[in-house]
Amino acid sequence: MAVLAEPSEAQNSRSSCLKESKATSHLVDTAVSEFGSIDVMLNNVGLMPLDDVDINEILSRPTAQAV
Repeated sequence: MAVLAEPSEAQNSRSSCLKESKATSHLVDTAVSEFGSIDVMLNNVGLMPLDDVDINEILSRPTAQAV
């Protein structure tokens, strides 16, 4: 697998509501139509309840500090 040394037109991103299968199918179909195939698909869903969250506690977590 080749690694891109510099950005190209092939780099792109899309977002979609993955709760709806039609939206997910459309997302995949669009990617395949535009680029011919999908090499990597990332599902970056960050869901968490915000009602009782202490933001200082969250930011002190190692994962938050790494970002």
